Amino acid sequence: MKREVRLEAIGGQGANSAGKILAEAAVIELGWAGNHFSSFGSEKRGSPVRSSVRYRDDGHPVRSAAPILKPDVLAIFHESLLGHSVTATEGSHSDLVVLVNSALSPRSLQFPAGFKAARVAAIPASTIAQARGTGINAPILGALARLTPEIGLEILQAAFSRFFSNLKPEQLARNLAAMKEGYRAVRVLPFDDFQSRADSLQASLPSLGYENAPLGGVIANPGNTILRDLSHARKGSIPILNQELCIHCGYCDMVCPDYCFSWQKTVLEESTVTLPDGNRVRPELQVGVPHLEGIDYRYCKACQKCIEACPVDALKAGADTPQNRARSQVDRFQVVTTEIGYPVYSESEVPYEHQKSHDLDPS
Repeated sequence: MKREVRLEAIGGQGANSAGKILAEAAVIELGWAGNHFSSFGSEKRGSPVRSSVRYRDDGHPVRSAAPILKPDVLAIFHESLLGHSVTATEGSHSDLVVLVNSALSPRSLQFPAGFKAARVAAIPASTIAQARGTGINAPILGALARLTPEIGLEILQAAFSRFFSNLKPEQLARNLAAMKEGYRAVRVLPFDDFQSRADSLQASLPSLGYENAPLGGVIANPGNTILRDLSHARKGSIPILNQELCIHCGYCDMVCPDYCFSWQKTVLEESTVTLPDGNRVRPELQVGVPHLEGIDYRYCKACQKCIEACPVDALKAGADTPQNRARSQVDRFQVVTTEIGYPVYSESEVPYEHQKSHDLDPS
């Protein structure tokens, strides 16, 4: 028996550690031949991570460290990778077993057109991890124990305990419990062809290259950073805004690194004042007061800095689900097309130009 397992994730979700633990379970705990290697960018957290594991029990050595192009088991740590990553689902075939971190039923998961698999497994790893106070790699490893029965849960738990031997006993117990819950909670169903009807993703290339770039490398579409959708960089949780508790102090916006918060000016009621030069009375100028409308989750990496800064607990961490996002989502920008054909964004709220809250002058 030989097995190739590939883990696709976002930096910070623990895919690198999960791959090491799976490999050590096979090599150290069971004495098989195997190896592990990961690939990720220079800025690991928030960037795509691929972790690969090979092992076999037939006495032959595992020498290859080449990329796993056609895995036997594919584990996707973040459901949004199905729609945002070109490479996460590459190498699918009719014998593949794919595991996705999702609260949806395996039958409800949609894959890019042309995707093939034998079985689809779904595990609400983010929900389990949040309830247990662990990383999502613990419940996913438990689910992988179901999909790799040659290793099993007890062996993986032993490898986990060895790998994280420096954890406090209560922390280790929580992680082992999360692994066991993941083992029990994973749902597996046969893959149906209708699940691969999602639009195919294509690798996007810059409009400007070495042949047609302006002299000096001038960026022809200013404001292009807002074209980036950072939602795939989240690890399963988001800040949720409670408008009833919010006092619109702006502390959240001061610490937000990605300008996620959307503000709108409100108008105070008119009043009259007596001027110093006599009894003349005139209406006071209307003053725009910043009012926090919501969060544009396209730019939110869920760094949690806003939650720590909020003095009234109006921001709380919650599961990254469509229902929770809809509670606070406000689109800050709308798509327009320039004369040169580049897609850019413009402010959706024309009366109020968004600024950092500590730069606002309410007078």
